[in-house]
Amino acid sequence: MKATKIVNLVAAAGLMASGAAFAASQGTVGATSQGESVVTVTIPSLIRINGLTDITLGNYAGTGDMSGSSPGAVCSNGATNYGIVATSAAGSFELQPQGAAVTTIPYTVTWAGTATPAQLTYNTNEANQDVDATVLGPCAGVAGKLTVDILEADLQAASADDYEDTVILTVTPE
Repeated sequence: MKATKIVNLVAAAGLMASGAAFAASQGTVGATSQGESVVTVTIPSLIRINGLTDITLGNYAGTGDMSGSSPGAVCSNGATNYGIVATSAAGSFELQPQGAAVTTIPYTVTWAGTATPAQLTYNTNEANQDVDATVLGPCAGVAGKLTVDILEADLQAASADDYEDTVILTVTPE
């Protein structure tokens, strides 16, 4: 019982002391009183990918490769470089049939985040990409950042159907 009272007394003293720690200095009683409170905030390194659009390739004409692109921009509040990892809803870079077909159509993904566009390997970081702006605000798109290419042989081997996949791009400040 005595130990419980001591624990309660120590806990109450701690609560009172923590209340006093809310301001850097406390006011005194008088015609006016002034206290001060320090305000702090931590802004971590943040990044944003923005401006992406869907890539609709249309109907295949029977010959040639197909290619399409989307604008996109990557902005950071300080980092000048970032890494990008591409994955997809399908679990690989393959367009999935939406009907009765059983074949898939492989495709490649290229990202133009530097002067030399990089073909992305599935679920592998492509480092040292250049940010488009060092502010997070509007982060306006840059034409043709994301490109998807499908080879003629893969298109000709596919069954008649509609095909679809979702490319997922994850960017990380460096």
